[in-house]
Amino acid sequence: MKIKKIYSKIFSKQYSNPKKAFQTMIYAFQLNKYLLTYFPNNKNQNSMNDIYKYSLNSSLKALKNPLNSALINVFFPCEILHAFNINPLFMEGIAASMAGAYTEKVFIETAEKNGIPESYCSFHKIFLGGIENNFFPKTKFIGTTTLACDANVNTFRYISSKMNNSLYLLDIPYEISEENITYIELQIKELITELEKLFNKKFNENKLKEIIKQENETITLQKQYISKLAIKDFPITSGSEMAKIFINTIGMGTKEAKEFYIKLNKDIDNYPISKNKKRIFWINLIPFNDEIIEKNIDMNSNIQLLGIDINFMNTEYIDEENPYRGLAKKLLYNKLNGNYSRRIEWLKDLSIQLKANGIINMCQWGCKQSLGGALITKKEFEKLNIPFLILDGDSGDYSNNSKGQLKTRVEAFLEILMKENL
Repeated sequence: MKIKKIYSKIFSKQYSNPKKAFQTMIYAFQLNKYLLTYFPNNKNQNSMNDIYKYSLNSSLKALKNPLNSALINVFFPCEILHAFNINPLFMEGIAASMAGAYTEKVFIETAEKNGIPESYCSFHKIFLGGIENNFFPKTKFIGTTTLACDANVNTFRYISSKMNNSLYLLDIPYEISEENITYIELQIKELITELEKLFNKKFNENKLKEIIKQENETITLQKQYISKLAIKDFPITSGSEMAKIFINTIGMGTKEAKEFYIKLNKDIDNYPISKNKKRIFWINLIPFNDEIIEKNIDMNSNIQLLGIDINFMNTEYIDEENPYRGLAKKLLYNKLNGNYSRRIEWLKDLSIQLKANGIINMCQWGCKQSLGGALITKKEFEKLNIPFLILDGDSGDYSNNSKGQLKTRVEAFLEILMKENL
């Protein structure tokens, strides 16, 4: 943490010179990747070191090769990009990396000085601050979806106008129907045509089928891990869960994702059956750099963190023979799409499967879907007699977290859990 804060001071001083600051960030990413490769953290399992390397490597490839990269959001069907060998530049992931290195403040200040509302999503503000400062390179393609996030479309339209680059918007309908699956399927085919023209590459449908096949194999491995996690004591931290988002979203379909889950299954096999730990499932994002979360969750020998919900969202098999329709169904059936009751039922089923003793639902700053559904979700979990904590916080801008309130509420919740079934 001391190294991160030293880096943060250096970076913040250089931020007025965006080219210099960008190069400093690239050097830091490369150094971190080198250390993880040759001097891995022995406290981490092999799989966890790999997940950090993947998040760094995918970001580096996209940032250093913008003419072969696509700026996308978390729900974009990156299987299409992988089939083209186009690097996905994961907007929310890059913003989280800036927050993880304690450099978020200068980005957010820049965004707010240029008219971005204080109440806007912190992750979006971080990236928009970089756009305003000409920090991030102009990618050849910008694409997003209308899924879940209210800020998303406005953010990407703004980025598109600032970078003078066209935006491809995948419109995902609210209702689940055969007609809407066909509607998304047609958009995916249109997207492929646009990418062929823009990158001057011929699309290979057989390669997409291979990617989908590999994704399905990864899903099988993921299901095996979930079944083991339900009965094991296995060290999971807030930081590793946030890094895992890279693999479980933009990484699906890649060999790195499959290899990660092979290693993860081997790692968890080496750990004992769960006995007395209280098992917490986390809904929405987690403040992974917060000392209170690290002390009370990550380093608490009485607590088993089961993970965050976004890392369990892509567990449905995709039709390998009809990949366009398969991807269309994946988008339409996303757990965050449609009536919120769909997500609640999924969260209940998953929490029961993982034998969760308690749920923490963080209402992320500026995130309307996490704010709007929290009370409804809590009522449903109360019917299952599973303790449920609604926590206001921010994983992107630490200044939005009230340390005193966070400490009091988390510690009080854990005290309640410890008294359960004594």
